[in-house]
Amino acid sequence: MTRYMNGLLVSGIVWDNHAHALAYFVNRYLPKLKSGSNHLEIGPGHGIFLYFAAQSDRVTSIAGWDVSPTSIHNSRHALATLGVTRPVDLRLQDLFDVR
Repeated sequence: MTRYMNGLLVSGIVWDNHAHALAYFVNRYLPKLKSGSNHLEIGPGHGIFLYFAAQSDRVTSIAGWDVSPTSIHNSRHALATLGVTRPVDLRLQDLFDVR
């Protein structure tokens, strides 16, 4: 899973579709949020979208849920490496587990 996650991160730069999705998120979606918005990302993968959400002054709370321990670990590591000091609720969460 780690190799897949690393490849996914690289694809955000070299694959046009992923690069456009990230650019849209950063340049169009986040600036249009109302102040005080909450951000929940299902399947944060490598955490790069969480990073940009954490940089937005419009986002009050940030969470990332994933079924993959690797994804949660990579997201946590990326956020720490990039210097995110805001709280980010990262948790293993299976959306189909209704307990």
